[in-house]
Amino acid sequence: MAMKRAWVIIGGKNVKKSTVIRALTGTGNASIRSNRLCQIERADGLIFSLVPYTSAMQEQEVTPQEMLDHFKKRDFFVIPKPSQKNDEQVGFNFPQVRNFLFCLHNVSKNKKFPDAIEYIKLLLTDDWNIEAIIFLGKDEPNVSGKGRPKVPDDDALIATDNDAPSWLQYSGIRYASIPNAQELPGSVVAYKVRDYFQWR
Repeated sequence: MAMKRAWVIIGGKNVKKSTVIRALTGTGNASIRSNRLCQIERADGLIFSLVPYTSAMQEQEVTPQEMLDHFKKRDFFVIPKPSQKNDEQVGFNFPQVRNFLFCLHNVSKNKKFPDAIEYIKLLLTDDWNIEAIIFLGKDEPNVSGKGRPKVPDDDALIATDNDAPSWLQYSGIRYASIPNAQELPGSVVAYKVRDYFQWR
């Protein structure tokens, strides 16, 4: 059984979604048509390989099904850190492990490339493990409406409260929101996200 994992950044326009992904992964602009791979080190020292996409799927004009098909077909390689005896990095095919970091617009004006919830629903239907979602900015009232529940704050740096869409709050997915992301420096937002993901 394949291990399929995703980390997702969701928000409106100009809330630093792409900036955060570039800062976390050290990559430049990476689209679904590029072939990027980076290494991530967790706080516990575990190192794993991950494929990042810096542009929102809707901006790339990728539908939820196209995204899923791409994730399934993407050749995946694990590249360990060089050992002391050998300075060369060796890549080997490891198709059963798939790790992706990407971003979505919370609200889309194009029905062909829908709101973030539709992309997330499809991943869940296909048994993906969504490790965490970060919501940047505040939810648009026309999407989630009123009466969103108050969720206790579980992080000193990031609030998990009613700034996130109600569907996310009820989803059971581990999430956090940074409602003032637009006003903060990109490095600060990236630091908070890295801390919540428990990455180094």
